[in-house]
Amino acid sequence: CYQLLYYCGLTFFFILFDYCFGIRLHFGQYFHFTCFDLGHSYGLIAYCTYVLNMFVFIGGQVFITVKANKVFDFTFTVYFFHYALSALHSKSLVPHWSWLITNGIIMFFTIIIGERVCLRFEQ
Repeated sequence: CYQLLYYCGLTFFFILFDYCFGIRLHFGQYFHFTCFDLGHSYGLIAYCTYVLNMFVFIGGQVFITVKANKVFDFTFTVYFFHYALSALHSKSLVPHWSWLITNGIIMFFTIIIGERVCLRFEQ
């Protein structure tokens, strides 16, 4: 359910930004380790999409997880599977530093904000 929410959010924002900037949607935007390369036309779109999707994912956690102590587990699992799919697509186990740092920071903030929001709704 979380993986579906994660990729539905990414798809919505990729379609929105790709349409606005006139770029064709492709699988590499989701899964290729170079998707955050600002030298490509889709690099900035990837950054914006992943950051905005963080808030969609947090909103889903409030209604699906409800318990703040489970946010870390579910978020880490989603990002681990995203890494595994990206490694399969890129045919490499070692991502580019930009991919690793960006997803690490977004995962960190998703966990912190998600736990705080879920704690607020638990009370």
